Amino acid sequence: LVRTLEGPLNAKVCLLGVTDDADGAEPLRAALIEKAVAGGVPDAEPVVRRGDPAGEVTAEQLQSLYDFTLLQFPAGGQVETLMSLLESLPTPLLVAQGEPIGFRRILICTAVGEPGKADVRVGGWLARRLGAEVTLLHVLPEGAAAPPWVNAHLNAGLGTLRALEVPSRSAVRPARTAVQGILAEAREGGHDLIVLGRHARRPGERPFRQDVTLQILADAEKSVLIVPPDE
Repeated sequence: LVRTLEGPLNAKVCLLGVTDDADGAEPLRAALIEKAVAGGVPDAEPVVRRGDPAGEVTAEQLQSLYDFTLLQFPAGGQVETLMSLLESLPTPLLVAQGEPIGFRRILICTAVGEPGKADVRVGGWLARRLGAEVTLLHVLPEGAAAPPWVNAHLNAGLGTLRALEVPSRSAVRPARTAVQGILAEAREGGHDLIVLGRHARRPGERPFRQDVTLQILADAEKSVLIVPPDE
């Protein structure tokens, strides 16, 4: 996936490894170089940090200018590091699932307001670079009609995408929950990337039961790009 994205995004790739072993830095650096060569990105810069994985990934993002952070969805449901990253997301986080080789159909899930606008800007920029088409989705409660401000928000988003010369359409989907609506649209539309705005979890929420981002990551079986609201 990195090899596929590197050219269209005109990207400089850094490959980050974190260890808690004082003697493990150089072996890890050598392993990163080997992985980069084997993965077809030999110019990737190896970056090694020592400490807690989530803390060091966040620190690296804050200390350098990165457009995206990419990681693989953790195997076996071990999501503690991912959850920690989502709590203090400084840059868009692309969580890869399966073995994606590129993104041709992108689903941007938008709420009315500033977080939704951030989704459109970041997702639209990526779609233009990749030559992808976009569906701009808003999920309504079952039985509800779209109020005027929802249509106005979607039309403004389409205007942004068309200004970027991105082929795009909007969709309003009724569903019992936002998660169900997003998953159904992604599945039926054959989308290979879901773009979400990250909203702070309310105190006391149980992550997998009430956190929309984590539920979609757990159930979508597709890659997800999570955009911080102040992006």
